[in-house]
Formats: sequence, C-alpha cells, structure tokens
Amino acid sequence: MSKKLLYTLIGLGLFIILISSIYCATTWQQRKISQLNKQIEFLKQEVVPIRFKVLARRNDTIYFSMKFYDLDHNVVFFYDDNGEKHEFVRMRLPGKELSFDFVVVPIADRFVAFPYKVFSDAIPPKNGIVLFKFYDRDNFPQIYYSENSSPAFNSGMAALFQKIKKGDVADIKGIFGSMVQDVQNFSQFKVGRIYRIVFHPAKGGIEIIEEE
Repeated sequence: MSKKLLYTLIGLGLFIILISSIYCATTWQQRKISQLNKQIEFLKQEVVPIRFKVLARRNDTIYFSMKFYDLDHNVVFFYDDNGEKHEFVRMRLPGKELSFDFVVVPIADRFVAFPYKVFSDAIPPKNGIVLFKFYDRDNFPQIYYSENSSPAFNSGMAALFQKIKKGDVADIKGIFGSMVQDVQNFSQFKVGRIYRIVFHPAKGGIEIIEEE
C-alpha cells in the first residue's frame, strides 16, 4: 500500500470519527433538552431573574446596577476576571434609558427566558452588553437553579443554555427575542428605585415592575 493511499485512509478515518463525535454530541444534547418537555411544569407562575436600579444620570450617561436571582429567590453571585466574588453588576452606558433583551424559548406548553443583553436609547441592541456570563455557573444558567429541581430539569436546561450561548439555535423551534423596556408603564426609570423584571412562563410575557 502506498503512503499516499495510507494517509488518505487515515484522513478519511479521522474525518468519520469527527463527524460521528459531532453527531453523537448533538444527539445527546437534543435528548437532554427534550427532557424539559416533562419537567417544565416545575416552574412557578412568575420568575424574577433580575432586579436593577438606576444609580445616576450624568452627562448623557446612565449608571445602573443589577442583581440576578435563582428560582428560590437567592442572589446569583458572579466572579470577575480576577476571581473576585460579586453580588451586584455595576455598569454605565451612554444614553438616558435602559432596555433589556431576552431570548425566549417555548417548551411544551410553557416558556423559558434567558436575559441576553442590556442596552440604552443611545445604543442599538446589537451593540448591547451580553449578560450570560453573570449567571453562567459551570455552563448552567443559575437563574434556573432550585433546590427542588430534578436532575433531568437541570441537565436539560444546561444543554439548552449551551446552545443559546453558542448561537446554535437554528433547530430550536419557536425561539424569539423579546425586548423589555416597558415604556407604557414608565416614562423614565427613577433614580434610586428598584425595579424587578418578571417573566411569566405560562405565556412567555416579560414585564418590569417598580418595587414598593
């Protein structure tokens, strides 16, 4: 057997192994996501993944902070590039008002939603700040953690989250983006007041509510 033929066969073998590995990984991921169809009823009628506060508006810049929460209403901590643990996310953006973008996915007869970006009236959504890293804990969306969730729910949610983070959503039926700014209820978010973003799994709706 010639070396050229040998190398060709080796290359073909490696290609087949690679394709098989990708297929198996994709099939495994889809199987995990499909588990959510039976587990989704676990979600409450209202989910509050974010609370935020406008800290100041100065020189056409808005300063604000955010907190993320899990399903048990516990704060989701995140770690910065130096490994330091934080409870608040503090940011500033050019502009005067905030908007949030969510990725919403239908599962069975319900929905799940993932905070995607925050932006302002001076920044288009495509240039907004991606929020995944603030609630990503070992590739699991910590906003969907609960002591009462099942292993099947957790593994399915992790598989779905990984696809969304990668932008691998072509095969996710019915997925859509939802921009949340609630200008109908608030002409302007008040400095120093706390607002919660409420997601309704039964209908897929998202709203912003000012806290008392």
